[in-house]
Amino acid sequence: GLLLLQISLGIGNVIFGLPLPLATAHNGVAALLLGCLLALLAASRAERLPS
Repeated sequence: GLLLLQISLGIGNVIFGLPLPLATAHNGVAALLLGCLLALLAASRAERLPS
């Protein structure tokens, strides 16, 4: 869901020159995606570490 929103906002921003609040939302969604990816990376690394 977040990835589709990010792609849509990015394309809309380039093609239609979206208003500033929507362009800012593009950056906010990017931050959320980065956070999700970092959490997944941390979880995957934690599974491989010996107890």
